[in-house]
Amino acid sequence: MKQVTIQLLTLAFVAMLALPATAQPQVVTIREINAIPQANIDQLNALGTGVTSNDINDTGNGLIFNDLLNTEVQFVGVVLSDPLNSGLSNDDDGDGFPQRVHIFVRDTAAVSQGYAGMTIQVVDGNWRTNGTADLTVGDVIRVTGLVDPFLSTQQIPPTTLDLLGRYNDVTNFALPDSILDPVTVTTEDINKAVGGGVALPNWDMLSSLHNQYVRIEGAKVIDRDASSTRPNWTVSSDEGESFASFYDTSIRYRNDRIGAAFYIDNLFNVLEDPFLPPTIGARVNLQGFLTFNGDDPFNRSATTNGDNVLISINPMSDEDLEITEAPPTIVSVSRSKVGPGAPFSAVEVSTEVQPDPSRTVVRVDVKYGYSNGVDVFTENALDQGAGVYTATLPAPTEDGTFLTFVIEAEDSEGSISTSTTQEARFLEAIDSLEDIQLTTSTGFGPSPFAGVKADVNIVATVVSDPAVSGQIFLQDNADLDAWSGILIDNRPEYLSDLALGDVVTITNALIEEEFDVTQLDSVTYTKTGTAEPYAYKVVTTDVLQQDKSIAEAHEGMRLRFENVTITTNDAGFGEWGFSSDGTVPNQIKADDASSAIAPDFAVTTFTNGEVVEYIKGLGWYSFGEFKLFPESSEDISTTATNVANEDETLPGGFALKQNFPNPFNPTTSIAFTVPVSGEVTLQVFDLLGRSVATLLQGPLAAGDHSVAFNAAALPSGTYLYRLTAGSEVSTRVMTLLK
Repeated sequence: MKQVTIQLLTLAFVAMLALPATAQPQVVTIREINAIPQANIDQLNALGTGVTSNDINDTGNGLIFNDLLNTEVQFVGVVLSDPLNSGLSNDDDGDGFPQRVHIFVRDTAAVSQGYAGMTIQVVDGNWRTNGTADLTVGDVIRVTGLVDPFLSTQQIPPTTLDLLGRYNDVTNFALPDSILDPVTVTTEDINKAVGGGVALPNWDMLSSLHNQYVRIEGAKVIDRDASSTRPNWTVSSDEGESFASFYDTSIRYRNDRIGAAFYIDNLFNVLEDPFLPPTIGARVNLQGFLTFNGDDPFNRSATTNGDNVLISINPMSDEDLEITEAPPTIVSVSRSKVGPGAPFSAVEVSTEVQPDPSRTVVRVDVKYGYSNGVDVFTENALDQGAGVYTATLPAPTEDGTFLTFVIEAEDSEGSISTSTTQEARFLEAIDSLEDIQLTTSTGFGPSPFAGVKADVNIVATVVSDPAVSGQIFLQDNADLDAWSGILIDNRPEYLSDLALGDVVTITNALIEEEFDVTQLDSVTYTKTGTAEPYAYKVVTTDVLQQDKSIAEAHEGMRLRFENVTITTNDAGFGEWGFSSDGTVPNQIKADDASSAIAPDFAVTTFTNGEVVEYIKGLGWYSFGEFKLFPESSEDISTTATNVANEDETLPGGFALKQNFPNPFNPTTSIAFTVPVSGEVTLQVFDLLGRSVATLLQGPLAAGDHSVAFNAAALPSGTYLYRLTAGSEVSTRVMTLLK
């Protein structure tokens, strides 16, 4: 039950009488705070597309504000948003708490005077003192504070918040339930279309709608980018002429807060599963609060200087988003199994597509390409009835080629859905664990042979101790190269037969993807001797946490982390987090799946902030995260030291680094190292394998290099960049956010 301190009205009144006259706040309605002088509105309309952010910011001309700017005011309002859904603030003070809590409040006078201009954002940096987090929707509060916008976002940082009661308290307020309702508008009311798919704020409506709680019905999703932890999407009431972009003031729509300790520890309403915005073409009813956030993710603003002056909508609760119609659903995608052996066979693709009940499917295509990344082909899938479509993709002739394809389905409303990327590989023979593990983009993803039972010829060494941990890991590369580890299904017969250091020759196996971990099952093998297990590869948590492609490449391998900080000694389910740089965002979790590690091991052994010499184990993946699988407590030091082993750290002599900044708009820098002089190529591809830029092609001296990339001509999205130097090839992923 929430505990709320209610300040008595009598004491508050006496305290106010004791203040000097000059210190009395000005009692106003929220409408008076939001009101914009007509002369300012006329000036904004006259500026047209020449308007700039300086014209509206409180640090510039401030044309969207009035004379109450920087004045201490007081008003009484009803809380419209749950403070525990507030998600815009970081732990800037490092004290384990969000620095600010955001809530939206509607003036109680709106019942008699109308809702226009009667809602405002209260941003409380003293929320623990004021008890803001204890408020609930429907509470009536007296707010005293300074009219102090953040750039163009109108807001009140309160000095005091007094809880007066509930809106439906018959004795004191007796406000109708409608005081909590949104105002129905269109996107044209918010950002007015000026032609060509661009818009400007509807200045004539701004006094009424700034911070207002609104509802847009039957809007169409016209843009969407879910590639980052802060997804962007845009809706339109008129097929794209006008629009409103989403902004994530609420923690219910922010994936970068999942796992953030300073939110979880204080019981804020963090997401359990990532939020995915509705797909392009979906119809939605969307509610939220209108603010200027200086955010124009899809470059739809009509300003001539490129400034972001559009108004955004901030849904604050799960109920604020209702999907009423959706683009076609790609229910399933399957393909014929591609195993080793030549000549290679064509690939039969089958997919089930179901449209929204109010729509029909008009097209299903298979877009595919091969690993040379030169051409993308389209094969129209044939309708087999009952929503099933099939197509045949030709096989390549070159050994080692990857096939990548996606399904694209379009409905009668012009809405398009695209499947996740599927891949297969054509090999004459599987001779190494890399042949099984390597993905098309050398990034995160399943084995291209998942589901295939194949003859193989692999000699590998058992690098785990099954008798201790109950798990069997193999490696087959003494140089500890990436992609050289794998897990074997822990069948009792394997556990009783195999031991640390056994060398095995595998001749047949079923390649499976279990919970995003590649493993071998139904293995036919022969023990051919014993050997010293491979060394642990020294890595850092930040590299694996920030680059899933590197983490994927080291799945199943022996890894060692040195001089790490215990960042979360209780991450739930017996797991704990540790970090090479001491930060929670760059931590890796240790999995307690081994029977030799007690469920409360970390809690009873470590304190947060403690530095230990090393933690080692096997690369592992579970519940959506790359983790480390220590086999026993002997894999975990309890002593701090400063030992380092530079020779074995990632990356090696040939290295393609993550671009910086990432995400970027529109320029970024790509750094890389080549160990010897020779021909070097650096190219950029889209997710369908089409080359969109060649950044470098020609002779290059050995050493460290950096190349700038300007993506101003490209749309927002995820891109691959590939470095080729001799026989060495490396690919990484980058995100363009405009």
